[in-house]
This record gives sequence, C-alpha cells and structure tokens, in this order.
Amino acid sequence: MNYLILQDLLTDLEDFESDQRFDHSKATKQDFLQWLSQKEQPSKEPTSYPKGQMPNHNSVVLKNLVYLVRFVQQYCKELWPMFSIKSLDEFVFLIQLQFMGPSTSTDIANQNFLQKTTTVSILKRLKDENLIYETTHPEDGRSKLNHITKEGQQQLFRLMGEMEKINQIAMGRLGENQVVELAKMTDQLVHFHTPIYHNKQTDLNQILQEIKE
Repeated sequence: MNYLILQDLLTDLEDFESDQRFDHSKATKQDFLQWLSQKEQPSKEPTSYPKGQMPNHNSVVLKNLVYLVRFVQQYCKELWPMFSIKSLDEFVFLIQLQFMGPSTSTDIANQNFLQKTTTVSILKRLKDENLIYETTHPEDGRSKLNHITKEGQQQLFRLMGEMEKINQIAMGRLGENQVVELAKMTDQLVHFHTPIYHNKQTDLNQILQEIKE
C-alpha cells in the first residue's frame, strides 16, 4: 500500500471538513470528490498582464497582501461605529496592554513597527476615550507606562468576538492546513524583516546579498 497517498488523502479530508461551505453531517463521497476535483485544478494566472508575459510572483504576493489589508479594513468599518476603538492599531495596542502588561510608548512602537509620533498619537486618542491611562515608570521616572482601563477591557473583549468573525472571513475558503501553512510562512517573513527594520538597514543591495548567503 502506498502510505504517502493515504496521508495526502487524509490531509485532503481534513481540509474538506474545515471548509465552511459544506454541512459535513450530510456530506457524501460525491461531495468530497467534487471538492477534491476543484481543489486539484491548476489556478489560473491573472489575466491583467501583457500577453505572453508571466507575472513576477514576488510582486503578486506583495500586491495580494496589500489587498488583504484593505479588505480587512473594509470589514472593520462595520464595527467601529459600535465601539470606542476606531482602528486596527488601537485594537492591537489594547490587546498587547491586556495580555502583555503595561508598556512604554517606545516599546509599543517597536512591537508594532510604527513611528514614535504615530504611536503617541494613537495612545493619546485611547487615553482621551478612557481606554488607557499612564503611570510613571517605577525604574525610570522620565518614562511613562501605559495601562488598559476597565472600560478598555470591556470594549476590547466585546470587540474580540467580532474580530474573530473577520479573522475567519479574511481566510476565505482556505482549509485548516492551508491556514496553518500560511501562518508559518508569514511568521518566517516577519522574523526575517524584524531585525532589518529595527536596525534601520536601508542598503537594498546589502539586504539582497544577505538573502543569498
């Protein structure tokens, strides 16, 4: 028996069961075979390229990532009127303060790859909405620690349930294994770019050379 084929088949079954388009309590073998046939069809290249010119797949990935962010922002617009939290950055800041503890504005900026001035502006709005408050850093009197308030916690936990819906929508019809692989690949990219960003490396030729080494 070819066990590799059996393993692939079991993986496909897991992806099929995680596909939200089907009522799996009533799914038949024919449903699975039809789903598998559609999955195995080669994906069509975008048609917006000049005839005979293949797309640069690096560019396609970056373009699609930008589009995905825009799609998520569009979905989030439906939520903001119901909450004091008004942006993804504000949501992420509160997540970090709730689960990672009090933090300085500099640390928050570094964790989120934002400019300090942008971070301070976002924190000021959260403070004005009584979602966070400041205290003096116990080890550095010149620095301030940001804390989440009770109101901030209430708003955050209410919004988290709605954001989970958007998380699921953003992944579209990808199977569970596909989402896991996508998470691993994007984690690898973030891990690669983080030290470059924080070290403010701007020599593109040098960065390319490091990739090739």
